Amino acid sequence: MNFIHAKDYEELSIVVSKLMVETVEANAEANVCLATGSSPALAYDLFVDHVRTHHTNVSSLRFTKL
Repeated sequence: MNFIHAKDYEELSIVVSKLMVETVEANAEANVCLATGSSPALAYDLFVDHVRTHHTNVSSLRFTKL
């Protein structure tokens, strides 16, 4: 198990969104499991911003909601 140490919520959200981007770019058919609730909201927003800005193809991704 890997742990991420961050100074605050914003830094953690940035790190998580970058991990999501790296995963999607490495595997265009990844199954992305999304947690519900407000905790991951900023990470998801940052991920969507990246997808829109960089025109990342997410058409083959599968999203699963926890």
